[in-house]
Amino acid sequence: MAKRFDDLGLPGWVSDGLRRVLGTDAEGERLNDFGWGGVPPAAQLGIAVGSLGRNYRDMLEAGWKGGDKYFHCKGHCEAAKAGSVGVAFSKRQGDVREERDQRVKGYPPEDAQADQDANATGRAAGIRGLDCRQACAVKRPNGLPERY
Repeated sequence: MAKRFDDLGLPGWVSDGLRRVLGTDAEGERLNDFGWGGVPPAAQLGIAVGSLGRNYRDMLEAGWKGGDKYFHCKGHCEAAKAGSVGVAFSKRQGDVREERDQRVKGYPPEDAQADQDANATGRAAGIRGLDCRQACAVKRPNGLPERY
């Protein structure tokens, strides 16, 4: 029997993430389900990381006042479309990022909550397989260049 991740003394969220990435259950047994679309777990993670990173860079490049919620929504939507690992990574990354922004950068809690709401809107749209630009259009600021 494979060694359980829980037996390694790792925090629960790390064990859960490793299981998702490797496609194993709690006992370390291999799962056959690669999530929606048949994308392997490691590929889902790569897609999610790339989606969030690309949207973050686009947000910085655009420098558009009030545009951050749109980019949050779109990035988390694209990450969630990758599959269950994309959803899990999106959720964890959003939580860590907003906590860091509050503690380190001193952002107010209401700003973090608004970002989390945009993240959740995007994740829900991605899970349903919706077009991310359309699903996040309500968060898109007027005048933002069409390329975004």
